[in-house]
Amino acid sequence: KKSEELDKQEKAVMRNYKKNKETLTNKELEVLSDKLMEIELTSTKLDADYYQKYKKILPVNKILELCVAERQFKHELLKQLKGCNVAKE
Repeated sequence: KKSEELDKQEKAVMRNYKKNKETLTNKELEVLSDKLMEIELTSTKLDADYYQKYKKILPVNKILELCVAERQFKHELLKQLKGCNVAKE
């Protein structure tokens, strides 16, 4: 899936940055930053493409319900992960 590939690319860039941030040159930092921006733009374009496809087969209220459900899921997941981290400390 395209979004999974974008996630992998983003994680790779972030790992590279975290692992090497003390030794990266300004030019290398700029390349990483540009790559992150490119990934973000591609992801936004992918979301827009999906939205247009959804509009062809779903009523707008269902699309909005999907957006709300996705946000609630992410919020709950982060809340649970935060709870796990607090328990470990």
